Amino acid sequence: MPNGNYPFLKDKAQTDEFANWIRKGGKVIALESAVTQLASQSWSDLKPVKQDTSSKSKPNPLKKYGDRERGALENYTAGAIFKVTFDSSHPLMFGVKDYFTLKQDENLFQYFETGKGWNVGYITEDSKMSGFVGHTLNKKLKNGLVFGTQNLGRGSVIYLTDNVLFRNFWESGKLIMANAIFFAIE
Repeated sequence: MPNGNYPFLKDKAQTDEFANWIRKGGKVIALESAVTQLASQSWSDLKPVKQDTSSKSKPNPLKKYGDRERGALENYTAGAIFKVTFDSSHPLMFGVKDYFTLKQDENLFQYFETGKGWNVGYITEDSKMSGFVGHTLNKKLKNGLVFGTQNLGRGSVIYLTDNVLFRNFWESGKLIMANAIFFAIE
């Protein structure tokens, strides 16, 4: 499931049919926005990173007009490179020595709880290597899942929150996709 909009995931009957297909042995490889849409399903154990809302104060309505462009960049990234820490024993990462991901959005997910799925690749607080990330978004992009797998019945869902094949940029991204396609991932 490449990046895109999947309206059938909003229809209960079609979603149930899709989940049953997976349970019977189907394999889904989801990328980018498809991951977000699958994470919203009741059968998915993947959930977005919870942000700390306790320390947030009301935004000041008195802002300077001259600061509008700067303020618009607080939650923006055109693309930043993060080093991914990963479980090299997992079949998804077979043969991968290092992996860097290109974060072009704020999508980051909580780690799977024990027994709910595999936390295959993640970024930590010190993972950012290069690129621009607005200061508010920069605080959010840490300690979250980038690659994960979940069993559902006899089938599996492979979550790749960023596009490992983006513009054919990273060589190891091709290896991760080949592993996702050809290996039996549990």
